[in-house]
Amino acid sequence: MKKFLLFISLILFFQNIVFADVEKGSITKSSEVKIFTEDNKVFGIKRQNSDEIIIKPQYKKIIRLGQSSFIVQKKSKFGLVDLNGNILVPIEYTHVDRLLGKYLNVSDSDLDILKIGGLFHDVGKIGIPDTILLKNGKLTDEEYAEIKKHPQIGVAILGDSDMFKDIIPFVKYHH
Repeated sequence: MKKFLLFISLILFFQNIVFADVEKGSITKSSEVKIFTEDNKVFGIKRQNSDEIIIKPQYKKIIRLGQSSFIVQKKSKFGLVDLNGNILVPIEYTHVDRLLGKYLNVSDSDLDILKIGGLFHDVGKIGIPDTILLKNGKLTDEEYAEIKKHPQIGVAILGDSDMFKDIIPFVKYHH
């Protein structure tokens, strides 16, 4: 269960950054390798302190995953490569959650639960006033305290239904 909750946390984190700076052409650097582009359309990986190309520009997106691997996207498929360009998970998955699940050996049924949990994790925001949710600018301490209640509100919304019993932990613990 701990491994599964860690996996959920990764998915909830990555769903917010999958379309991050890489699409805008920003360069991501690490101590060993860096993501680079020649045309701001496709990306590759090269050694940090040299011009040695590890992976020629061919990916629509490259996202750093920890210290030793990258999620890569080619057309509409995702895969996983290491720092040397070796394919860890083939580029054949249409969803990042399935890709990470394959890498972590998560069962298909748990991946289905994960996907539904990801869809419903913020359902409790229904109970937060629009004046807070849609506010431009910084929230006050009181408004932020209200926002922080949305996981408990979500549990209250879904909690009485057996249909949602497996995703309650995602709703309750995603923050």
